[in-house]
Amino acid sequence: MFDVGDVLMKLDAMELCRMLTGNERDAHAIDQILFHHVNLQFMDTGTLTEHGALVIAHAHLLKRLWKAANTALADWDLYCTPIPETNELTAMLLTLLLVSIPKPIP
Repeated sequence: MFDVGDVLMKLDAMELCRMLTGNERDAHAIDQILFHHVNLQFMDTGTLTEHGALVIAHAHLLKRLWKAANTALADWDLYCTPIPETNELTAMLLTLLLVSIPKPIP
């Protein structure tokens, strides 16, 4: 699941890229192509797969950055932190939705 607008979770993608590269310039290159490129919106809507996004990213990155880009896209969710206010609201709305769904008649 992608959360492009940082609604449910917060991701400091640049920090993730810094951890993977140890280099500000390389981190910026990966951050821009993976997390600030129009392709992120296509992944969010399901019209572009992660594999497709990596093919595009590899075309824009130096080969030495491919492994870090692969890891960033594969593991980004491990570096997310929940936004408590939104998660509380989501839980409440889910509860309301489940209560309002009619039960099937046996």
